[in-house]
Amino acid sequence: MNANRPQKTLKWIVSILRKNKIPFQITGGLAAKAHGAKRKLFDIDIYVPDKYMDKVVKKTRKYIVLGPKHSRTRNWDLEYIKIMYVGQRIEIGSPEKTKFFDKEKRKWTKDSISFSKPEIKEVFGLKIPVIPKRQLISRKLKLGRRVDKIDLKQMGYSIK
Repeated sequence: MNANRPQKTLKWIVSILRKNKIPFQITGGLAAKAHGAKRKLFDIDIYVPDKYMDKVVKKTRKYIVLGPKHSRTRNWDLEYIKIMYVGQRIEIGSPEKTKFFDKEKRKWTKDSISFSKPEIKEVFGLKIPVIPKRQLISRKLKLGRRVDKIDLKQMGYSIK
């Protein structure tokens, strides 16, 4: 993968979101990277409030390769769109329509995020709203996937 793809893609999608006054917050692997993780980035995960999803779809339609679609996997139950831009995948969903499987409690948990209380981090030269580290650690501990354990370790969290 071209090393500049995530950077170019992030700048592109952030410019669309900001130009259209769509609140957003970075989650997933890119958020982990913003908090110190170093692993390879597979996609860019973004949350927007549900009431803005139609606007996101309208503004990115040309690049949508999947969705809006409901999907339920072993770890996630969500509605989202998948975008491809210069070969880089972006997944955008809303926390209001997202649940994840909490392996600690062995039950589905509604995801939540505060768009008014992100951490502002510099990523690829952009200052962007990112899920707070404490919240990201909590979610990754509950998910407990291999990739989450890698992120947690790289973010400086010791796993028992």
